[in-house]
Amino acid sequence: MKRMSHRWGLSVALAGLMTLGAKAANEWTPTTGTNDWFDDDNWSLEHYPQAGEDVVIANAGAGVLLTNSTAALGSLTISNSATLVFTNWTTALNATTVTIGAGGTVTCAGPFTNAPAMSNRVYIVCTDLNLAYGGKINVDSRGYSGGTIGSQSGNGPGNVYGGRRGAAYGGYGGWTWLTANNGINNTYGSASAPTWPGSGGAYDATQSGVDGGHGGGAVRLEVSGTLVLNGTISAVGGNCTPFIADGGHYGAGGSGGGIYITCSNTVAGTTGVLQADGGAGMPWGGNGGGGRIALVYDAAAQRNVVPRPTLQFLARTRYDQGYESTQGDIGTVFLSDNSLLIDPINVFGQLLFDNLSTLRMDRLTVSNTWVRFAQEGINVFVTNDVLIVKGSGIGRLDLGGADAYNSERSATTRRLPYYGYSIGAPPVLTVGGNLVVTNGASMHVFAAPTNTTTAYYGARVAVEKDVNVSGGSWIFPHSHYTNGGSAFFSMRSLIVAPNAGFNADDAGWAAGYFGGAGRGPGGGFGGFPGGGGSYGGLGGKVVDTGKIYGSSNAPALPGSGGFGHAMAGGFGGGLIWVQARERIVLGGTLTANGGVSEGGWGAGGSGGGVYLRCKRFVPSVGAVIRANGGTGASSGGGGGGRIAVWRVYDSAPGVVSNFVDGATGASVTGGSGTLVYGWLPPAGTVILIQ
Repeated sequence: MKRMSHRWGLSVALAGLMTLGAKAANEWTPTTGTNDWFDDDNWSLEHYPQAGEDVVIANAGAGVLLTNSTAALGSLTISNSATLVFTNWTTALNATTVTIGAGGTVTCAGPFTNAPAMSNRVYIVCTDLNLAYGGKINVDSRGYSGGTIGSQSGNGPGNVYGGRRGAAYGGYGGWTWLTANNGINNTYGSASAPTWPGSGGAYDATQSGVDGGHGGGAVRLEVSGTLVLNGTISAVGGNCTPFIADGGHYGAGGSGGGIYITCSNTVAGTTGVLQADGGAGMPWGGNGGGGRIALVYDAAAQRNVVPRPTLQFLARTRYDQGYESTQGDIGTVFLSDNSLLIDPINVFGQLLFDNLSTLRMDRLTVSNTWVRFAQEGINVFVTNDVLIVKGSGIGRLDLGGADAYNSERSATTRRLPYYGYSIGAPPVLTVGGNLVVTNGASMHVFAAPTNTTTAYYGARVAVEKDVNVSGGSWIFPHSHYTNGGSAFFSMRSLIVAPNAGFNADDAGWAAGYFGGAGRGPGGGFGGFPGGGGSYGGLGGKVVDTGKIYGSSNAPALPGSGGFGHAMAGGFGGGLIWVQARERIVLGGTLTANGGVSEGGWGAGGSGGGVYLRCKRFVPSVGAVIRANGGTGASSGGGGGGRIAVWRVYDSAPGVVSNFVDGATGASVTGGSGTLVYGWLPPAGTVILIQ
């Protein structure tokens, strides 16, 4: 009775305030613990928030547990180190205006296992949302749980293979060649509507007490008005636990989670960060793949927003780890158009758009980031220069390759036997100025298949001025692994410094696997053991092998894969295909070697192709061009590839070291490839593209 009387008195007081034009907010009162939203005693108006009310949660250190959807509130403001925790998948915060102020945190319960699936997320439905600087929506490690001693595989659809593999979501999880039943964890979900959380990494079965990292959680925001982002929305996957930075452990990282935002109007903000990074595995375990971020807005209205927002979109994977593990792959970032892109580019991930096949930019700087233009058939037009610089972290630009995996290669990194690249129209980059790759940066170009209805190339980089590749920097052309479509580069002049160049090693037709023949017209085949891949020279033949193919004068095809038995053979070498209207200045290396067999009676891949055409060829001492076959393991070695250099003038004949050697195998060495140095007609003659 006393409580009813008190509420009656409070109602009279509120009525008096309303007649004066005031409206009391319903404020959260507890100062400690995490307490129930739906407990009347936790609120200043002595009832949990009702429709139309303004709600304030601002007690330092307070925690609020939201177990069911709210009424349609007038507003909600959370700040000052207070935390709102969502539980259950369908729980929604409904309000006209949501403000997450400095120190305020919105999160969810988790992590969770496969049963019940996807049990918790952050879900906000509002007209306007303002995430202030210092405010955050954070669901790090609150997706699917990592593997433990009782469950070797992590939970979630992105970890199905078990030990040592990092979890996948938007990007593949890291994979170690030491793992039995070699394979990768598949990506899943939608880039344009990423509703799933991230998956958990695998448990280290060889070491007790090393659990896989949890996947990042899920954030779903439905904003019908304006979205202001100055704080952080984070769905980062967890590291394996404990993380031990030595070479004797195999725990794997969780994948990044999912951030899915739809805004019916426009987006603003200068310091906002959307982050869905994968977690780290052990040095010998797999790193988690990046998650998925999608920000959908009114593109036509957004193009009129001044000043342009300066947000950051991060779907990273751990890329600085060596040993016997592969990296994971970057996740996806989906935007309605290019109006949220700035220079230097503000994306770390695979960049995709809503029905945008042509991307126009004034200039493009890639610094301390890794961005992939992954849209199928994307045409990127840059009016001025493209600069790719490593800076203090990574500097990498990928053209094409919506389904690329493990494209970096080193002495301790193994390629998977099969994986996809672009499957649609060829990606194209057109540069009105110079293309500069510097300070240890890299550029990867992934070719699409070619056929009678598309261009003769699988990808194209067309530069109006010069391409400069400076010390420690590399361009990696990747031919399509089942079709042979390859990248074509054209420019005014190509300048390659020492300790730099083009690297198409192991980037041609795919190897055979588990008794399969290598792909490509010269693919190695046979029984046990089998033959190396052929191109300019025959692969080493134990039972049978492939055939010589292509043109010695115009080697516009990549090399073929070797036979595979218990493990994969070597991939064929790729194709370096360059046409310069003026000079090719070569101080570094152009390499298209065939891949080495992974063992288990596999055969080596053939060398690839190097095809150069220019007005003046200017090599220096130390320059190398090679297309050697790859070594076989108890099977044939790969045959040599093809090199052809056509020029009008040669400033230093005989300086370049050229190699098109066949490789050794346990039984038979592959045959040598072909080398052609030809003269084009005198200056003034038009050089036609083959």
